Amino acid sequence: MKSPPPPSDNSNTLINKAVNFVKSVLKKLPFEIKIAKQVYWFYWEKYGKYQKKSELYIETHIADHCNLNCAYCSHYSPLVKEKFVDTVQYENDFKRLSELGADKVNFLRLMGGEPLLNDKLPALTRIARECFPKSRIQIVTNGVLLPKQGDEFWDVCSKYNIEISI
Repeated sequence: MKSPPPPSDNSNTLINKAVNFVKSVLKKLPFEIKIAKQVYWFYWEKYGKYQKKSELYIETHIADHCNLNCAYCSHYSPLVKEKFVDTVQYENDFKRLSELGADKVNFLRLMGGEPLLNDKLPALTRIARECFPKSRIQIVTNGVLLPKQGDEFWDVCSKYNIEISI
């Protein structure tokens, strides 16, 4: 038996207002952060109806460049010279974002380029967790440099419940 499509929903104006507010704040930051809203639909087999779940999430680049040269890179990392996020600015901006609504951010993605190229990644990860204690935090990587990561990286990922997405 095929499940019916999810219902259309125009009742998320509060979420849209929150997204627009955060976007206006983010435009003032000196480094790139993307924010978006994801809407998931879950079908409850038991009850035969859909349940909607919205997530407010943040993406930030820890490193703009990459260790690979993929022709299909949507971040244009092969074209970028070596560049890392400024740690002090990152911490100040994340603290401010946290003050504005850490409880509203469900998902935080630390991306690149290749974030594992940044030797300050463990410290940046700690800052992210301190600012967003309840958020799901994920490092998005191509995975090539994972075997070369030291104990500090793995300890931080374990201690702060950081996901690794390849």
